[in-house]
Amino acid sequence: MYTHPGKLLLLDALAAGRYMRRDLYRAPDDYEVFFNRPWHGLAKSELDVMLDELVDARLLQIRRGGKALSTVELTVLGGKSWEQAFQVDWSRYFDSVCSPRGRRGLSLSIVSVSESICWQAAEILLDEMLRANFPGLVAKARTTRWHWSPWKVFPAASSLALDFRALGESFDAAFDKAWIRASEVRDGWKKSAFD
Repeated sequence: MYTHPGKLLLLDALAAGRYMRRDLYRAPDDYEVFFNRPWHGLAKSELDVMLDELVDARLLQIRRGGKALSTVELTVLGGKSWEQAFQVDWSRYFDSVCSPRGRRGLSLSIVSVSESICWQAAEILLDEMLRANFPGLVAKARTTRWHWSPWKVFPAASSLALDFRALGESFDAAFDKAWIRASEVRDGWKKSAFD
């Protein structure tokens, strides 16, 4: 059965959340930066038809709020289709959220269905940051309910909060380098749907 590559690219771009419909019409370079995914390759009229087809197939939901304010997200069926097409292995994946902590601090939460993956990423981050003279610590470890996206909720996931001090340009550069290394822990969490 033939599946249009634009369909798979749209599912992949929308897998992680709810987005404004207008974001799907971005220019190719801007789209790829915004979604951190390849552009779908569809002209506006083709994209409109594809979105309608995906809604009719119950893979997408569009919440109307006027042309500029409509949001688009995968349904549970759309999410399952994405997981199947990209052979997602959640046990290899982690996500994170950074937030300021005081005037000169940063808190990073790492969450995964795999406690081992959380700790592997944390160890790399803490080690790399210590080498750059920015020591950090694990402030809290817990189990939590994880809303990865509107369609995907994990009833139990591991969560680690790491705290760092001394923000600034040198910290940012060291953290970016450490983050690239830590991100390698999740390599292979999904496959290309085009192989």
